[in-house]
Amino acid sequence: MTKKQKKSLTRIIIAALLMIILKFLPAEGWLRFVLYMIPYLVVGYDILRKAFKGILNKQVFNGKNTTTQSVAAWAESGYKSGHLTKTNKPVAHIITHELAHATWNSNLSSPNAKAAGKSVNSLYKKWRADKGKSGYGKYASTNVSEFWAEVCTKAVHGKSDKYTSAAKGIIKKYKL
Repeated sequence: MTKKQKKSLTRIIIAALLMIILKFLPAEGWLRFVLYMIPYLVVGYDILRKAFKGILNKQVFNGKNTTTQSVAAWAESGYKSGHLTKTNKPVAHIITHELAHATWNSNLSSPNAKAAGKSVNSLYKKWRADKGKSGYGKYASTNVSEFWAEVCTKAVHGKSDKYTSAAKGIIKKYKL
């Protein structure tokens, strides 16, 4: 193994250990998001640094900015498969989706998250039964947490519908 490979392996192991530790911490909301960014930065800080330099130098798609290209390619393949919600803002969509997980998912234990759980689950059941819905990828139907993240993301970046309006109401009611 080269020195660079050993360094990469060490960073991967550290990030994996941090992910395991974070799984057991009761953090929620923005704190949870920030804490989960730490292992991501441990593994990918050098790539993110190169991407940031490329963006500052107005070279976003120059063949070297692999972060931007990877996200765009991943999103495009997801759209073609019907797995993801269609958007013209894939990076913004991904960030909003992950932030939505920090506001509510089925594993959060705060009083507000628990109280909102009944409303979110009820909305999810109605959504699953609705054969006329549109604008959602298959990913939203995998589980209630992914549904929540997708409906919140659509509320921010997509066309409003009865589910996005209901999600906004849940967010206000339970202060998520």
